[in-house]
Amino acid sequence: MSGAEAQTGVALDSTLYDPNVTEVFTYTWSSVPSAGVEFSDNGTTTAADPTVTFATANVYVLTLDVTGNEGAVLSDTLTITVGVDWIGATGGDWHTATNWAPNSVPDPNTSAVLGEETAEAQFATTVVNIDAAAEALSLSVADDPNYPYILNVNSGGLTTTENLNIANN
Repeated sequence: MSGAEAQTGVALDSTLYDPNVTEVFTYTWSSVPSAGVEFSDNGTTTAADPTVTFATANVYVLTLDVTGNEGAVLSDTLTITVGVDWIGATGGDWHTATNWAPNSVPDPNTSAVLGEETAEAQFATTVVNIDAAAEALSLSVADDPNYPYILNVNSGGLTTTENLNIANN
């Protein structure tokens, strides 16, 4: 398994091939941190290919343990970074958690996206205001000229640790 950036509703796949077709496997998925993580059957899951959702932006390490009926255990980990998407649910303030999905203001460890879907849903120019120091791991801004974003940095500045991607219209 390899790292991925995701938001919510991640389908996990534990495809396993064993030429010994009589072997029966049990699966155990877990997450660190576990708070805010929900597998399709709640909590730690025993499904081979569950779906997992994340309530907050964070870096999660998922572990899969596969146990054969002969006692052998295989283990693997997957790191998932959950960023935030602008939804603008409660106005244009960058620092309001309910303006982001999942409900979390970007910080130096969180990737942020001002996406095309939100601008289209609002049928207008989307305005995002920064009135105090703001940070994000990275920021990507949609490039649809029909539904533009205006990012007002009024005071405090915006710092990105990695990438700042603003479309050229």
